[in-house]
Amino acid sequence: MKELVKRNDCNSDALKRFESNLYRFVENMEPLRLPGNPTVASLGLSQASSFTVGNLELRKLLDDLIVENSKAWVFNRYRKGSLFDIKVQSSDDKKMLYKVVAGYDSSIKSKDGKNKVVLTFDKNIPHCLYFSDAWDTCRHPSRKIVNDYERGRYLKK
Repeated sequence: MKELVKRNDCNSDALKRFESNLYRFVENMEPLRLPGNPTVASLGLSQASSFTVGNLELRKLLDDLIVENSKAWVFNRYRKGSLFDIKVQSSDDKKMLYKVVAGYDSSIKSKDGKNKVVLTFDKNIPHCLYFSDAWDTCRHPSRKIVNDYERGRYLKK
């Protein structure tokens, strides 16, 4: 923070954007984007265009996304690593991902439960998580995990 303030005037656009995005993060809202909506992928720093059903570690990606999302859950507790029955429900002829469905284990006040999650993709980037306790609610994936995804962290080795 000291370096950010040191490099930018207190009334600078950069600090105002940071303040707005910090507020939006706390409120679980989408971040403000720079004009042109650049992402790591659009800046050419990613391998996103080469991600296919066959070369992704879907289990690791889903697990990381759910772990991060579950930090905000009030009642349920996700059991890390408990994913099962992972299926790609839709993809195009090039095997690009659009929707992945999986089961997972959780607990609510010491009662075990089986649940489902759907991960959707937009332009081959993780876009929304839908959980079985609220199918109509899109929970946006962690920007950090999406950035890691765009950088190829979830490619099979």
